[in-house]
Amino acid sequence: MGDGAVSWRDPRLWLGLASLVLVGALVWRDVERGASPGPLSSVHAREDQLAGAEGCDRCHGRGEAGFADACASCHGDVATDLAQRSGLHGALDPEVGAACGRCHLEHLGDELPLAGRLAFERAGFGTRADFDHGHVEFGLSGAHDALGCEDCHPRAGDLPAALNGSRFGEAAQSCASCHEDPHRGSYSDDCARCHGQERPFAELGGFVHSEALPLVGAHGEQACDACHAPSTPTSVVALASAAEPPWARRCGDCHHSPHAESFLAQVAAQLGEPPQGSCAACHDPTHGDFVEGARLEPELHRATGFPLEPPHDEQTCKDCHGAGLEPAADFATRHPGRAPGSCELCHADVHGGQFASGPFEGNGCRTCHGTAAFRPHVFTARQHARTAFVLEGAHREVACEECHRRAESTEEPLRFAAAPEDCVACHADVHGDGLLGDDVQDCASCHRPTRFDDLLAGSFDHDARTRFALDGVHAGLDCEACHQPGSEQAGEGRRLGRISAAFREAPAPGGCVACHEDVHRGAFEVGDSAVGCDSCHGTQSFRQLHGEGFDHGRWTGFPLGGAHDAIACQACHGAGPAEGTRALGLVSERYGRVVAACADCHADPHGGRFLDTSLAGLGAEPVACDRCHGSEAFDRGAREVFDHRRWTGFALDGGHGGLACADCHVVRRPGVSLGAVRGARCADCHADPHVGQFAERGRTDCARCHVATTAFRPARFDHDTQSRFPLDERHVDLACGACHRPWPLPGGGETVRYKPLGIRCDDCHRSGPPERGVR
Repeated sequence: MGDGAVSWRDPRLWLGLASLVLVGALVWRDVERGASPGPLSSVHAREDQLAGAEGCDRCHGRGEAGFADACASCHGDVATDLAQRSGLHGALDPEVGAACGRCHLEHLGDELPLAGRLAFERAGFGTRADFDHGHVEFGLSGAHDALGCEDCHPRAGDLPAALNGSRFGEAAQSCASCHEDPHRGSYSDDCARCHGQERPFAELGGFVHSEALPLVGAHGEQACDACHAPSTPTSVVALASAAEPPWARRCGDCHHSPHAESFLAQVAAQLGEPPQGSCAACHDPTHGDFVEGARLEPELHRATGFPLEPPHDEQTCKDCHGAGLEPAADFATRHPGRAPGSCELCHADVHGGQFASGPFEGNGCRTCHGTAAFRPHVFTARQHARTAFVLEGAHREVACEECHRRAESTEEPLRFAAAPEDCVACHADVHGDGLLGDDVQDCASCHRPTRFDDLLAGSFDHDARTRFALDGVHAGLDCEACHQPGSEQAGEGRRLGRISAAFREAPAPGGCVACHEDVHRGAFEVGDSAVGCDSCHGTQSFRQLHGEGFDHGRWTGFPLGGAHDAIACQACHGAGPAEGTRALGLVSERYGRVVAACADCHADPHGGRFLDTSLAGLGAEPVACDRCHGSEAFDRGAREVFDHRRWTGFALDGGHGGLACADCHVVRRPGVSLGAVRGARCADCHADPHVGQFAERGRTDCARCHVATTAFRPARFDHDTQSRFPLDERHVDLACGACHRPWPLPGGGETVRYKPLGIRCDDCHRSGPPERGVR
């Protein structure tokens, strides 16, 4: 090859050829595929059928086919909405809906989503958040309006959209597509027809009840199941599936009526309604309280058996049905079925139940009272005759309150059924308690009911009616001799005065002293043995005595026995007063006291020794003369063995028991066989052999060492505690006389020396034996 020739081995040649081939290939591809304004969005680019020149034809169409028709070939659901004028696209303006490219811009990749903000703005909705959901015939209200798009359209945020899926179009508008159907398909899908969207599901915000039974008042506050219970012919399911509209139920179909059938029948007859449909005549269903809102017209009230006649026609319902009752009181309590005569069911019984029994039992208040007013009463004297007290004479003119008074206070009811029937209950008993007999308070036995001084002839029996029989001299006396009239008696309505006005008291049989002076001055009024004048005297004359003789013991309390029975009466009583009716004097005047014991008449030779009550502390008691002495003779011995310890406080035991009385009673006294003793101490009768060695404060108590009275020895002496010299083991066995030896007395004689003695060893022990009299 020459200098200007190109060599096939030259790399530049091959590089030029390669570039030419590459450019040719690119040109060929563009020719085949056509010119492209930009990349497809990822949702379209993933479709194989949209690749190449055929892909352009599928979107842009060929020949006469328009752009919209090309979109409809893939988006058939949108084409259907456009054709049927439904859905999102069908509701748009036809020109806007048919121009897909106006809203959905392609060949911009994913920088501008096909169904993004620009698409919503060009469609006239503003931003997606401003989209009016009513545009798709599903308006959002209530709880739905607060939801976000993704709550109902889960793919709303998917970019790109899922293959063969829709971001918004897959959501159905039926409630069951999102919510569980509690009716299980028994109703249509239009839940909002009953439930709405504004209120909770259970409140049926969109349901309008039948006009035959509007849900007003208390009915509007009930849950549906309260009236339409499940599994019943009136349940919601049964009524919804009924072939014909449901009938309107009457009150009685749901509510139990507490009224009597007779009442319902009479009310229904007056209203021309069936009995179960007459409730609304009295009860307003719109009222919150079925009972409180009830109103019963007077004419209808007659159907209860209690016509509202005066004065009941002026009362409110609450005055009779509910006054004072608890709000929860049942129907029977508020409406007990009162009859016109059942006054006690509403009105307090001012009589305290007095007419619950007796002749007017069960007759009711209207037996005595009218219906229009409680007073005045309409009780007649003829009706009063049915009681145990017939109104006769002056009683017919007396006001009721004069006899029917209150028991204790003004708060107590007037006494009618329990009113006493005897005269003294209303009239003062001018006789007091001066009359006797079973009918003593039966004034009618002597007096007529016309006037108090209108007496029945021969009605008064003085012997039977009083405590004083008229016999003897008394029978001949005029009444005024004992019953003296006076102004006070006249004021009380009595003609004769009381006995007590003339005498101390009304006399009883034998009670002569009420009118006559007791010349005995009460001498025979001794306890249970008191005797009356008639025991000795008669009523003809005081000096005329009778009886079996004077019983001195019974009538005076002082029986005459022994020497007393043998003496004359004057010996004790003395002579009576010179002027008077008594032959004998009074013993009390002679001795200056009431005679009851020996000492009242006789001097006590013992000087009161055996009447001293201080001996009671030693187990003794006061002793009367007859304890030891009889009434025959004072000095002829005791009536029983003399208990020396009980009556003197000095027991005779041991050596004392064997002595004669005179051995101790040596102090002589006039008129007494035995004298007094010198004293009760040992030293009063016995000489002290110890010449006062054991005296303390001038007195020797022998009982400290000598106990038994039978023998003076042995003595009880504790050398260890009662002396200054305790006996040790060497001295304890010595006899007492070893240390305590006889000792001469200054006046002659001797006694054993006990103290004082020495207590040292050399006081007793010396070199030689101790001399007599030396300690």
